[in-house]
Amino acid sequence: MLQNSGDGNLPDIQQPDNEKPKCVVCGEFTNGQHFGKFSCRACAAFFRRTVASKMKYICKFDQNCEISKDVRNLCRFCRYQKCMDAGMISDAVQIHRDSYGKRNVQNIRTVDVELEDPTQTTISTNNATFDPSLNNYFSNSTRPTFESMNPSINFSNNQQPNNIILPHLTKMAEGYHKFRSLRKASYSLFMDIPRFVDTKNIPESTYSNNKKSCQVESSLAYDMLIEYFEPFSDLPMNDKEKLFENFQALFSCAEKGYNTSRAYGSIEDNDRLIMTDGGYIKLSDMTKFYSHCDEVRGDPEEVARFFEASITYAVKIAIPALTKAEVDDYIMVAIYGLCLFEEGVTGISKETQKIALNVKDVLLKELYYYFRNKNYSDEEMNLRMSKTLLLVPKFQQITRLIKENFHVAEIFLLCETPKAYK
Repeated sequence: MLQNSGDGNLPDIQQPDNEKPKCVVCGEFTNGQHFGKFSCRACAAFFRRTVASKMKYICKFDQNCEISKDVRNLCRFCRYQKCMDAGMISDAVQIHRDSYGKRNVQNIRTVDVELEDPTQTTISTNNATFDPSLNNYFSNSTRPTFESMNPSINFSNNQQPNNIILPHLTKMAEGYHKFRSLRKASYSLFMDIPRFVDTKNIPESTYSNNKKSCQVESSLAYDMLIEYFEPFSDLPMNDKEKLFENFQALFSCAEKGYNTSRAYGSIEDNDRLIMTDGGYIKLSDMTKFYSHCDEVRGDPEEVARFFEASITYAVKIAIPALTKAEVDDYIMVAIYGLCLFEEGVTGISKETQKIALNVKDVLLKELYYYFRNKNYSDEEMNLRMSKTLLLVPKFQQITRLIKENFHVAEIFLLCETPKAYK
């Protein structure tokens, strides 16, 4: 039942007998109270991050944006304002210490993963045995099968595994699908031509649109990681920042490659690359991409030559490899998880290094069973696993090349650098 709060605006929600309470911010179902109010993990993490980091936001509209579970990431100003209006308590955020879940980190250190049977999986620790939800490791996870997943999730090539429990990759794939939907909706706010609608009517990209889109994509990607790529949200703030700083440019490059593979992968001698804004550029006419843009200060033809080698590597090396590996959404989130939880990132704690290694073990074993479920021969399954894992150094190479290009371009004042590549 709902009872009106003292201020007469938003209600204080008490949990019904047969239904979970809803988040006072976005309306998503919750599992309990955070900072004094029923709120989902995503909104609680957003509120905690905002208060702990003393973030300030600006609304681009009239400070009255809709905040619901499907569009809660579009305006951070209005989302935070709704948190405050709902009565979430900022003083409950413990800024002086790690407020991002050390209670869970301690359990992760000793996890020993055993995955022998995909239909009857156990995860052992020194003290107890847990099911694949890793209740103390990946908090509040369920154990969904692909048959019980949201049917709206769009796996490429219509390949959905059956009768197999892959809880962590399943949740990550759900988050990735949501990210793609939010990205498309967000771009519609500042672009005239719809993006990521179909592969037949893809517009041309411009450097201006691409730079704006990089910021939006990076923000949405961070929210996706917080909500769906467990246990990222439970790591110390400093470690989260360093892992994301290492990851965001690679994610942007990999998204370009994956979107291009889906749209043009079957075209022989393809020379197009889909950029962050959802539009394409052509290797044979890169000058056009850099023309008539305030963010490009140098001669467009010179800037195009400057980035030609890195774009050529992406189009001619990485994208054909993606196509040959027959990558789908499920495989991509596995790659993203492996790249996000990189134990070699400078400056992260030893605890987070151990967690990262453990998470990668879990993801690799679930990816193994994903391929195994397709009834490939041992040789074919090993080949597909290898092709998938060999994509990681290709994404790393593209990222390194483009970052180097931007670094030198910034020195010579050729163009403004998107934040993700700084």
